[in-house]
Amino acid sequence: MRHVERSGDLPVDPDAAFAFIADLDNLPRWQSGVTGAEQLTDGPIAVGSVARVERSLMGQTIQADLTVTELDPPRRLVLATEVSGMKVDAILTLEPRDGGSHATFGMDIRGGGLFGGAMEGMVAGAAEGEIDASLTRLREALTS
Repeated sequence: MRHVERSGDLPVDPDAAFAFIADLDNLPRWQSGVTGAEQLTDGPIAVGSVARVERSLMGQTIQADLTVTELDPPRRLVLATEVSGMKVDAILTLEPRDGGSHATFGMDIRGGGLFGGAMEGMVAGAAEGEIDASLTRLREALTS
């Protein structure tokens, strides 16, 4: 398993940041590489909710289902997905800081099969840049 993580400050309190992040309609506005998102389950977001996300990754367009595995508003959100044998948990935590929030965005990446370890490294390398870009886009979206 590989773990990648980045953090940064956001200009709004954790309640406002979490509300923005947990609204799937906002996902393409801040998540790097995401071009579309659709909630597949009815009702408000909850543990067990599923969404289908379309993203551009390494020059390809892929669709992946994300499942909410942990939800503790406004502190923590964990989403799990599996694509082509790669399992990824995306973990977002928010803490109050100086009138705003401190966000930590990480990914646990697990590869399966014969080439799992090599693929973990490739995906982790790409994820690091995407996390940095996503935090920048999130800051910008929250101020516009």
